[in-house]
Amino acid sequence: MKARSFSHVGITVSDFNKAVKFYSEVFGCPVVGVSACYASVVGAGGAAFLLPNQWNMAGKLRVIPDTVDEFTGFFIAVDLIAWSFPGINEAEVFRNNGTAKVRNLQLPATYSHVFLPAVQELAKDPDTRAKLNAYAPGKEGEVGLANDQLTGSLWAADVWYSIKKHWVMELQTLIKARRAALGNPARAG
Repeated sequence: MKARSFSHVGITVSDFNKAVKFYSEVFGCPVVGVSACYASVVGAGGAAFLLPNQWNMAGKLRVIPDTVDEFTGFFIAVDLIAWSFPGINEAEVFRNNGTAKVRNLQLPATYSHVFLPAVQELAKDPDTRAKLNAYAPGKEGEVGLANDQLTGSLWAADVWYSIKKHWVMELQTLIKARRAALGNPARAG
């Protein structure tokens, strides 16, 4: 069985092999491959590496494994906690060690990675919600989001875009699998 995972909630497993064994014993089927279709992070590393329990992650934290299909690494232009400084090579912030598609996105220096996830108020304003829903990475006319200095709308729009994209992709995979299991040919179009 190949397990697929999609979540925008971070989960840490201290002993992966133990978790796989537990899953196999509880559900009665071996785990052959596990992957997350999408993952993202903002403000990773930096000062946390001063803590002894983080030392083993020093060379691994910003290297994305093949168990992630697509990854967006957000970094803030000047982030003293995550140790992001001006002049950083954007392509080197997060990188894959194989096949993961990795995209790095620099956020304004005025963003705080501590408070950035608190963007729920953005969805309450119809105009802002429409901008968030219309956003696509690299799309022309994203000036309003790219110039945002305080609200976190660029981060919120990019994460929301990726969540919607991967919901659709995973649903398409499920539909194809169900059709195949029922012996129905895939519809053209």
